[in-house]
Amino acid sequence: MNKEMIEKSLSKVSRKRLMEYTENISKEVRISSLPEELRSLEYIKRELDAFGFTTNILRYPAYISYPVSAYLEVEEPAIPGCEALAACFTPSTGIFGLKGRISEFYDSSLEGKIVIADGLANFDLIHKAEKLGATGVIFTHDKNIHNCPASDIWGAPEESKSDCLSNIPVINITRDSGNILREAMRKGPVTVRMESTVVNEWRDCPILTADLKAKGTDKFILFSGHIDSWGRGAMDNGSANATMIECAKLISEDRDEMKRGLRLCFWSGHSQGKYAGSSWYADHNFEELESCCCAHVNIDSVGGVGAVVVEEAPVMPQTWKLAYEAIKAVCSAEFTGKRIARNADQSFLGIGISSIFGTFSEQNIEAAKDSLSFRSGNTSKAGGLGWWWHTEHDTLDKLDPALFERDCKVYLYVLWKLLSENALPFVLADVSKDMLKTIKSLAKKCGGRFDFTSLKSRTEKLDKKLEKLDSLSALCEYDPEKIEKITSIQIKAAEILTRLTFHEADIYDFDRCGGIYPIPALKAGERLCLCTRDSSRYHMAETELIRGCNRVMREERELLSYLDDVL
Repeated sequence: MNKEMIEKSLSKVSRKRLMEYTENISKEVRISSLPEELRSLEYIKRELDAFGFTTNILRYPAYISYPVSAYLEVEEPAIPGCEALAACFTPSTGIFGLKGRISEFYDSSLEGKIVIADGLANFDLIHKAEKLGATGVIFTHDKNIHNCPASDIWGAPEESKSDCLSNIPVINITRDSGNILREAMRKGPVTVRMESTVVNEWRDCPILTADLKAKGTDKFILFSGHIDSWGRGAMDNGSANATMIECAKLISEDRDEMKRGLRLCFWSGHSQGKYAGSSWYADHNFEELESCCCAHVNIDSVGGVGAVVVEEAPVMPQTWKLAYEAIKAVCSAEFTGKRIARNADQSFLGIGISSIFGTFSEQNIEAAKDSLSFRSGNTSKAGGLGWWWHTEHDTLDKLDPALFERDCKVYLYVLWKLLSENALPFVLADVSKDMLKTIKSLAKKCGGRFDFTSLKSRTEKLDKKLEKLDSLSALCEYDPEKIEKITSIQIKAAEILTRLTFHEADIYDFDRCGGIYPIPALKAGERLCLCTRDSSRYHMAETELIRGCNRVMREERELLSYLDDVL
């Protein structure tokens, strides 16, 4: 699809339709597994059916958790209680509640106490408090209390991952309420009674899929976003769902330009299931996704009021240039980006699917001030998704139609490049260059503690091969007969590179939530350089690093051999 055709498609994006779609989706609160969520999916299904997509609502079992009620009363001294919100993926207290003395985390003994801490519910802190004998945790947020899961699990729990779930109750309160409690604690002991009721059970949940196939190929681009919400979720994630509908409509009007199919997936169980829908889909469609899915475009929370920062959206090295081009073309902004993390339904890293975006446009840091609205990665401008994030205040008035249209155009641009170009618009050598940067940095930090010479040499060799592949991919535009072959090579190479740079566990499993070290298998090198030589910790880190290095060397050898054969 040439530049003029893409511009023509972008010009058709309608603010009116985007707002109408969002209004219809966000009429109700969409808790995973409850009827309101399904009604929203059925509305979207009708829209996509009208555009000629083949749609299907799948059903799957998910471990769902959401708060029902929470209370915090102060028994000593005599001061009023305060508003509270239970954290999902934590146990209920029972009808009699939990009574205990409040303690700061740094106090000498936490045995039998309830810990108070600042920030969004943090599983590592909860787990540590539990091991130190605490019986509950209270988190203080900002002026609002934000719904958030208190677990780092990814998808459905397994017996081997039971340690991902808290065994002690957790509630959240406002910062002002926390200040009142702490002021009382400075004067003497404070005893509280906290009560929480949380649903934690297996539920039947829906996923909506929609396919628009391209002629002569089974390859497709996956475009996904979650449907469940906290409150009415107009921004998170109604606006994203509306963008998916609008892009689907406009792409269907020029479907003859598609060289790959488009598959839309609307996930249930994002927040209330910790990515249960996308992880279940990855488990049950592993082979098809591995062989046919060329790229994953994820969308979460777009078009928000004040969301002026688009330059720092999450990408992979191979998709950075594509993001740069789209944001430059639509927004006239200089994209810098940040690495994709383990969030935003990135359930396809083990399969090896290249990905672009997730949470997208954010408020700037100055506007966000001290709000705890979701933000991730090392950024200089992005300050989160707005003070209303994950609250009942996420309503239609939190959307800016002009920014909404802008974000939709960026996504539409990216999709058309992925769908219509002869070769995939990846720069795979950017991955090897990023790997070399990490290896050289580790070698410098570790000094003579570990020999990275062989790994560095092999990665440099791989870099040259990937540069050749990128050059051949560019020539594909002039030799359409090579499209299928070059695309297959790109997918296979990207698969290995994605696993090396974004996945740590077995490829059939999921890593826990959080950031991702640039080459996960080598992260022990960061510990090794800090250890005293010949200490027990030093030798353990060295052993882990040797094994990780062996993994990277083997994967690179396999990729080099494959590229030698096919190029």
